[in-house]
Amino acid sequence: MQISDWLTAPKYGARFLDNNQMLDLGLRTTKFRNSSAVAKHIKKLSREFDLMLITEYFDESLLLLRKLMCWSFDDILYLKQNVRADESRSQSLSEPLKDRIRKWNVADTRLYEYFNQTLWKKIAAYGPSFRRDLQYFKDKETYLHNLCVGNATSITNTRRNLTKTRYNVVENATDHCTLMINNEKNVFKRLWVKQESVA
Repeated sequence: MQISDWLTAPKYGARFLDNNQMLDLGLRTTKFRNSSAVAKHIKKLSREFDLMLITEYFDESLLLLRKLMCWSFDDILYLKQNVRADESRSQSLSEPLKDRIRKWNVADTRLYEYFNQTLWKKIAAYGPSFRRDLQYFKDKETYLHNLCVGNATSITNTRRNLTKTRYNVVENATDHCTLMINNEKNVFKRLWVKQESVA
């Protein structure tokens, strides 16, 4: 089903696609289209969270998190997993369709706009070293990828017409590389075993 058709008569999965970020963050479904209630909830969230990460600016967000938490660059390194292949990405959406999506997700849209603005304010407050630190971080990411990543595997979900690229660890990889490229299930299992051993 095309997203334009679904928006005309939202049925299947509607409750999971109706402002679900704000739902996860505690706003009642009856308040999604109440402008003052949404604004009040966003203000509440801004007091409770020192930083919201934005997916499109993930590296920039991680750099701010590093500074906030007094971490090293190594503490925020990551390897991408389950990357959607270019041919599986949706075609460009028309502006009218984008507007319909924003109206359907009006509370989530306002949440995103607010914290996207605060992200760039925090980047400006970071100071002139931000761009230099960001490039240094990206260089470390590239080095880690070259060190740890071997061949790639394409995973296709024919029902959803979706192809993702999954990276495999190199032969004789270090323990660090293996941990970095593990999926979340294996990481949680590893942490669970370690926790049990010290309990």
